[in-house]
Amino acid sequence: MQRIAFLDVDGTIIDSLGRIDPTTITAIREARANGHHVFLCTGRAEAEIAPSVREIGFDGIVSAGGGFVTIDGELIIERAMPTDLATELLDFLRAEDLPAVLQTFTGTYAESAAVERITAGAIRAHEALAAAGVDVSHAGAAEPTVRDIAEAPDDVRDHIAKVVFVGDDHSAYDRTVAGLGDRFHIVTGSIPFLGSASGEISGPGVNKGTTIELLLPRLGFTRDQAIGIGDSPNDLEMFTACAVSAAMGNATDAVKAAASEVTSAVLDGGVHAVFARHGLLP
Repeated sequence: MQRIAFLDVDGTIIDSLGRIDPTTITAIREARANGHHVFLCTGRAEAEIAPSVREIGFDGIVSAGGGFVTIDGELIIERAMPTDLATELLDFLRAEDLPAVLQTFTGTYAESAAVERITAGAIRAHEALAAAGVDVSHAGAAEPTVRDIAEAPDDVRDHIAKVVFVGDDHSAYDRTVAGLGDRFHIVTGSIPFLGSASGEISGPGVNKGTTIELLLPRLGFTRDQAIGIGDSPNDLEMFTACAVSAAMGNATDAVKAAASEVTSAVLDGGVHAVFARHGLLP
């Protein structure tokens, strides 16, 4: 049976230091050469996907947590939130002192306080790894493709698919859910080292899973042919949309419980093991 696989990026293809298991690259390339389709399915905007990941080669990209889908660089699905909801959202975050990162198809724009909080969190996480004996000397810097909010176009609110918010304590996620209710799709854990001090917000009903459900029939695939592999809360809807759902060994307990199977960790051949088990490899 021909398969279509959807792979998360952070914690699935790359670890927190940007490292990629060589068997992951082999699995993706061999699966595609064997007639299967492999898509990235990430919370990152396309511009934030590292070249080392892009260079592996994919049949398409689901980005911004389901906000956009491209094939061969062509935008085929766009799910930006309505302008009035984007305005409500940004006004709320400003009132709650939750600086934001805005994801649109043409650019990602961050408030300086959000970058500062993410950078500080990354430094703390890397220091903890270094103290545990992990070599962090090659850890990547902040994404240069994320622009300052001052560079955003005047009509940016018309084109936002997802917003990442960054608080300075772990009440941020609960405050956001309480304030915005069910008018948005809100998940935590988008930046693991910040936990519930951060999260991501999309329009109502917009997530990786519902976008996969829109995409599959356009490509001639069914749910039974789909495999989803991930590690974070924003992968849960992707799992529902795919007949096979595999949680990485480094996934949270909640993600493992929701998956149909659990594979090994990001640097321990987890993706390769799933592809081999379900017949994608020669």
